[in-house]
Amino acid sequence: MMKVLFVFYVPGGGVETLNRQRWKALKKAGITSHFLYMREGSGMKNVKNMTVFITNHNQRIKDILTKHQYDAVVICSDHTFIQRLKSMGYKGKIIYEIQGLGGYKQARRWLTNARSILLHHADAMMFPETPHIVQLTKTILPEKKTFIFNNCLDTESFTYRPLPPPKCPVISWVGRLEKNKNWRYFLRICKGLIQKQRDMKIWMFIDDQLSPEKEDFLKMIKGLKLQSNLTLYTNIPHEQMPDYYSMTGDSGGFLCSTSLSEGSPYCVQEAMSCKCPVLATDSDGVQIFITHNVTGKLVPDDKPLHAIQEGQELLTNQTLRKKIITRAHRLVQTKFSLDQYGRQFKMMLKQL
Repeated sequence: MMKVLFVFYVPGGGVETLNRQRWKALKKAGITSHFLYMREGSGMKNVKNMTVFITNHNQRIKDILTKHQYDAVVICSDHTFIQRLKSMGYKGKIIYEIQGLGGYKQARRWLTNARSILLHHADAMMFPETPHIVQLTKTILPEKKTFIFNNCLDTESFTYRPLPPPKCPVISWVGRLEKNKNWRYFLRICKGLIQKQRDMKIWMFIDDQLSPEKEDFLKMIKGLKLQSNLTLYTNIPHEQMPDYYSMTGDSGGFLCSTSLSEGSPYCVQEAMSCKCPVLATDSDGVQIFITHNVTGKLVPDDKPLHAIQEGQELLTNQTLRKKIITRAHRLVQTKFSLDQYGRQFKMMLKQL
């Protein structure tokens, strides 16, 4: 049985979700996967049955490598770790995974800085079908072998759950309170929708450990007078999120994703699996999931009046709403399955 180690900075956000999902996918495909994080994070509460290491000490990492003799190590985002890995005497395959590098300019700068290390020390790169990442890797690292396949989701367990919904529409939002997640834009959209329908509720799910702009957020809530509409959920266990997505959809509301840039946003994928329609800013990676008015709604990230109009249509046009929910649910079940991810990952290892 092949054995793979995945490396990332911290157990939190989309990568932590991805690691739990692909652990299931690779187990089904006959591949053992372990996970190394360099520091503690809120996502550790979600970990069950997986082998997870928390350390940033070279000797401890070297001991782990020596004991487990991994066939491959997948390093997510942190290209400098490749040099550390080499200095520890690791001789197996090294795969660099691109996730969460931000928008075009930020990702271009990051990959340009990483080019020399990746060119000389990585055996391959892997990443989801994010348009600007596909383009940048072709331009900056055309020589490097690349594997493109989308992040998976266990749609059998993370799926719609029939529960009593709130009596008024809910607009939900998931993320960190930081610039790229564009939470200010979300609040402006909510304010505009509430002016049309005052009993609307706002559910926001945040990671309290990774939200540097929380004070500004609380001030803006007061300034827009949204306190009575808002419920703030912090660090909800991932296994409970299908309940909230399902209730959001059944309430007649939707998930609103307002990021400036995303690679492959899990909250969009998860909501679709739970029959919750999605309105999202056109943050590049979200195009993997959403075709406008087919599997969701896409809006610009700086035109709140337009976003409010689109949100209002998603709330009131029941024919369109039902079609979007049905198509999105079918897309997630067929294109992002554990079985497909396992097959693609196994094929990648065989080709290296």
